[in-house]
Amino acid sequence: MLARVPDELKKVIVAVSYNGRILRERRDASLAQKAHRSRFANNGRRTQQSERVDKVPKSHATWLLMDEAHVLAGADEPSVAREALVKYAKEGRNYGLSLALATQQPSALDPRLMSQVETAIVHQLTDPRDANVAKKRNAFLPCRFSPGR
Repeated sequence: MLARVPDELKKVIVAVSYNGRILRERRDASLAQKAHRSRFANNGRRTQQSERVDKVPKSHATWLLMDEAHVLAGADEPSVAREALVKYAKEGRNYGLSLALATQQPSALDPRLMSQVETAIVHQLTDPRDANVAKKRNAFLPCRFSPGR
C-alpha cells in the first residue's frame, strides 16, 4: 500500500515498521510462549508472560506479501529494507512468518533473499538472466513462459 511513497522512504518504512516490528513481536511472543509453557508446567499458574503469548498468536501463519520486490531488495544498491527482508526471510520461519515476493526482475534481487524466500512470483520474463534465476529458484512462472526462449 506504499505505491505513492518515494522508493527511499518505502525502504525505511519496510525496514523499521513492518519487518522489524513483525519479526520482533513474533520472536518475543514465541520466546514468551516457550517460557510460559515451562513456568506453567512447573507451578500451574498464569504468569505475566501469558499476556505476551496472547498478543501475537504463534499458531497462525503471518504472510508478508511484497510486489516490485526488486525496488526494495535490489542486489546492486545498499538498502536497509534489503537487510531487513533478508533477516525476515532467514529468521521468520522459526516464528511462523512467511514471505512472498513478486517481481519482474528476479536477477536484480539480492541472492540471499532469493535463496530464503518461500514464494516468488515472477512476471513477463524476457531477460535470460531473469529466466535463469527464476528457473533455478523454482519460482512460480507464468503459463506462457517457455524455458527454451
